[in-house]
Amino acid sequence: MQIKTLHLTDEEFVYIFHTKMEDVLIRRPELRPVVLHTFFKAFVSKEEFTTLWHEVGKLRSEMKEGFERVDQRFDEVNQRIDEVNQRVDTFEASVDQRFDEVNQRIDIFEASVDQRFDEVNQRIDIFEASVDQRFDALENKMNEGFERVERQITRIGSRWGIHTEKLLRQTIRALLVESFGVSVESRYIDGEQFDIVITNGEHILIEITASVRRDILSRLERKRSLYIESTGVTPSRVILGVGSIHHMLAQSLLKAGFEVIQPDYEEE
Repeated sequence: MQIKTLHLTDEEFVYIFHTKMEDVLIRRPELRPVVLHTFFKAFVSKEEFTTLWHEVGKLRSEMKEGFERVDQRFDEVNQRIDEVNQRVDTFEASVDQRFDEVNQRIDIFEASVDQRFDEVNQRIDIFEASVDQRFDALENKMNEGFERVERQITRIGSRWGIHTEKLLRQTIRALLVESFGVSVESRYIDGEQFDIVITNGEHILIEITASVRRDILSRLERKRSLYIESTGVTPSRVILGVGSIHHMLAQSLLKAGFEVIQPDYEEE
């Protein structure tokens, strides 16, 4: 292949070097050693080039050794990381095992607590049933006692017309205290006499009189309010024992929540 020789001035060569050389080397990278050798020949002597070449070789050797040392350090670091990972895995396995043991203990404790709660609930149910049974028995006994009191009042009222209220109070007091063991007393609150107050878990007021007037309803309501304000306890029952009362007035008292005991003349 015949190469055509170009005759360029220095200015033309410099212009081409500045404008075209970079593109040529990009398109023809195999020309780079040739260009580099040409430059070294132009600017560096053979001795300088040899020295520079040895320096470059030495530098490359030192860089290679340095990279090898860096690789060795990386290997050591990777080995340390592997050891740390193994320790972390061992620690995590130990922690998981401890957590499993703690969870098992918690499950056992919860099962024990549930069992104890079940036992306590059973005992509470048994106790409540026993208390309900005792209250039912006490209520039945109290009802029987009041029925006996009602019969006594009826008999006394029919025989004597309840002209001796003091004797009747004493009779009821003796009957309730001695037969049923309840607490019976008389109280005066704001000038009002509460003939009999029976307290045994519940408060029951009893008013005893031979006869009543038309204001008996408002009077009983006032006495009940006075008792609540004075003691803070609402009576469970308010009983009026009377020897003579009009049936319409008795019905009004019953509708207002009061109990009325009077002689049953029809039975006699």
